[in-house]
Amino acid sequence: MGNNFKISTNLVRSLRHTGRRRPNKRRVYRASSGKLVLSQKTLAITLLVLLAGLGLAYLVMVNTRVSKGFKVAQMQEQIAELQKRQRALEQQAASLQSIQTIQKHLDMGQFVPATDVTYLNLDQDFAFGQ
Repeated sequence: MGNNFKISTNLVRSLRHTGRRRPNKRRVYRASSGKLVLSQKTLAITLLVLLAGLGLAYLVMVNTRVSKGFKVAQMQEQIAELQKRQRALEQQAASLQSIQTIQKHLDMGQFVPATDVTYLNLDQDFAFGQ
C-alpha cells in the first residue's frame, strides 16, 4: 500500500488544483438581449409534464362527474320507491277511514249504537253559577 497510495493521492490533488472547472450541465443560457434561451430537451420535458398534469386534472374531473351521476341515479330510484310506498299508505289510510270499515270494526267490538242522545244546555252557567 505504500507507493500506490501515495501516487493516487498526488493524482487526486493534481486534478483538484489544475484550475480547470468542470462544465456545468445545468447552466442557464441567455441571449445577448437578456432573454432566456431554452433547449429543445427542456421544452419537450416541460410540455410533457404540463400535458401529464392536464391529463390528470381531466381524469379527476371526469371521475367526480361520474360518481355524482351514480349518486343521482341511486337517489332517483330511492325517490321512486318512496313515492310508490306513499301511494300505498294513502290507499291504506283511505280504506281505513271508510264508513264500511269503521262500521265493521264497531260490530266486531260489540259496541251498541247510541239511540237516545241528549245534549248539554250551555245557556245555564253551572260552573260559574251563584
